[in-house]
Amino acid sequence: GSPCIWQDGLDIPFVNAMEANFYEVHPDLSQAVGYAVDDMTKTWGNAGLRPMGENWAKGYSPMFKYEWAPTYEALTRYAGCTDGSPFDGVLMEYVNPVTNGPVMQ
Repeated sequence: GSPCIWQDGLDIPFVNAMEANFYEVHPDLSQAVGYAVDDMTKTWGNAGLRPMGENWAKGYSPMFKYEWAPTYEALTRYAGCTDGSPFDGVLMEYVNPVTNGPVMQ
């Protein structure tokens, strides 16, 4: 991992027009690292495997990112055993690894 800044750019013109833009400078000018880099992907991002002793009781998925490389590999493997849809090709969906339901629930 490397340092990054998350900024949702699509909303900036609207937020500026509403004069609702704000930010805070961290008192230490940087935020302390509290978890290992990419810990959620390493803990929860293993298809078909759930970590023993890890409880996730929040109302959303513990996965904060779904990487393209493993997704592409899964799509390629699946394409090797199915013709897929005549309209959309091979389809798969991201799931919440705790509930196996939708990611956003």
